[in-house]
Amino acid sequence: ILQRQQNTWPSSVSNKTDGIGDPPTVGQNFQGNEFEGVPNDNDMAISNDGKLVSVTNSMVYIFDVVQDTLLLAISLEAFTDSTVGLPARKFDPRVTYDFQQDRFIMAYLSGNRSTENGIVLAFSETNDPMGNWNMYALPGNPFNDSTWSDYPMMEIADGRLLLTVNQIRDGVSWQLGFTQSIIWQIDKATGYAGSNLSTRMYSGIEYGGKPLRNLT
Repeated sequence: ILQRQQNTWPSSVSNKTDGIGDPPTVGQNFQGNEFEGVPNDNDMAISNDGKLVSVTNSMVYIFDVVQDTLLLAISLEAFTDSTVGLPARKFDPRVTYDFQQDRFIMAYLSGNRSTENGIVLAFSETNDPMGNWNMYALPGNPFNDSTWSDYPMMEIADGRLLLTVNQIRDGVSWQLGFTQSIIWQIDKATGYAGSNLSTRMYSGIEYGGKPLRNLT
């Protein structure tokens, strides 16, 4: 049985007056992401030194907020090192700043079919996002079935990068084709160093007998 509790709060209408305030002013700013694709999948990260990395569904922007200068605007295709071996269309970028190591990490997808899908991981070698990035490819279809990875999310904890993705069935919408969410656990130190990436994958994550979706 639901019970409704009714409260009486004092009105403050009598204390309000209409008037004309000062117009808003534009402070430090920079050009925002242009509309590119549906959805835009905007994400951004900023370092202690004021280097800002902003990403959309197809572009990477690097901005210096101290100098108020756009340093780079580049497509995900051009940003990707060809050695990762993922030639399909790039989308769904995410970026985060590791304040403990003063580095950036980026993740995005390549291809939306089980036969071509992969996950691109990029680790900045230094705190300067204009410098070198170490890039890796994770399998988008680790189960060798008819699913592919979609909607990446990232978090950093205890020296590890936690990357979650949704597995989607081929030829079905992301709403109806969802099968499960999986977690990639990655030793971020190996990524920063450019050495062989140390990873573990967790799957079969359920609650009440049903797979959990969009793990974050």
